[in-house]
Amino acid sequence: MDTEKEQEKEIYTNAWNKFKEQKDGSLFSLTRYQKVNEREYRSDHDNACLLNLHKGKYKIVSRGIPMMKHSLDIIIQEQLLWELKPQTIFEFGCYSGASALWLSDTMKRYEVETHLYTLDLDTSLVSPLAKNNKNITVIEDDVANVAKIFPEEMLKNLPHPWFISEDCHFHVMKTLEHFHKFMQQGDYIVVDDTNPNCPTFTDDGYVLEGKWGRAKLDIVHEFLKKHEDYYRIDSYYVDMFGYNGTMNWDGFIKRIK
Repeated sequence: MDTEKEQEKEIYTNAWNKFKEQKDGSLFSLTRYQKVNEREYRSDHDNACLLNLHKGKYKIVSRGIPMMKHSLDIIIQEQLLWELKPQTIFEFGCYSGASALWLSDTMKRYEVETHLYTLDLDTSLVSPLAKNNKNITVIEDDVANVAKIFPEEMLKNLPHPWFISEDCHFHVMKTLEHFHKFMQQGDYIVVDDTNPNCPTFTDDGYVLEGKWGRAKLDIVHEFLKKHEDYYRIDSYYVDMFGYNGTMNWDGFIKRIK
């Protein structure tokens, strides 16, 4: 029996060592953190794949509440949250509150004390489960007022690491620039829906429009070029399911100094 256990342990150890030795695509890759000019404007996922993933987005719920999050990005973010173990989470665009609940529940499952601030212009759709959660602060305000909502004296006293999720599509650059002043090495920004082929839902069905994706991706690239010394795109997460195999092209961003 002991011999079998030793053999099993050896198998898993060898598999883990091979994983660590990978030159590309692993947590330990020397090319994991990339500058924006090192990235290609493409994805391994074709439009048919995106369309099916997007249809599934409207079926995903958290605690029975519509979540509006893609399956692959749920898995990617779950892995990132485990590695980062953020003490403070900021979410821009809370919709039903399901995403905020999922983020908070995930951190609780990881046994990490985390407080989450979620913001939306209209919080009437937010579930009472989120509004009454002691680890979640629901804020109803316009993201255009981001500097007043999250003033300097507040941000300077919130514990790091930070996980910042931008998913409201408005005043993106203003949000990024404001938080840039207070982020620290190791913090992450995740900018959702930067895929230029991001499908849009209409009354007639699903169409490949790319309106939000192209605009947000341009903003992300502009921000990263401006602050090149401070940020890198984390290719481990962005390319976890193939090159830009996410709705968040180049959207998993780490503060490096």
